[in-house]
Amino acid sequence: MEGDDAAPWRADWVVYYFINDSVPVSFAVDVSAHYDRKQRALACYRTQFAPSDPGSVPTRLTAPAFAQLIESRDRHLGALTGAAFAEGLIVREPLVRPHAMKGLNPQPPAREDRP
Repeated sequence: MEGDDAAPWRADWVVYYFINDSVPVSFAVDVSAHYDRKQRALACYRTQFAPSDPGSVPTRLTAPAFAQLIESRDRHLGALTGAAFAEGLIVREPLVRPHAMKGLNPQPPAREDRP
C-alpha cells in the first residue's frame, strides 16, 4: 500500500467547535463574510434539525427556535468581538501571545543608528 512508509503526523493542537452549546470560548473567529454559507450548509442537514418521523425524540437540535438560537449566539459573540458574526472555539491548552497589548507589533521596529 502506498504511503505505508510515511512518517507519523500529529496535529499541533486540537480546536473544539460546538454547534449546540454556549460556553466561554478560548478565542473567536470572525465569520461574517461567510455566514450566509454557514446557514445554507446547515439547511442541507434539515433532517437533523427537523426529523419527519412522527416518533422522533425531541432534542435541542429539533426545537423550532434552534436556528435562531445559533444565529443569536453567533451575533452575540460577533458583537463582543467587533464583528457581525463570530464563532467561538475552545482549546484545552493555554494560548500564548507575545505580550498583553492587542495592537502592539510583536517585533519592535529596527532601530536606526543616529549620529
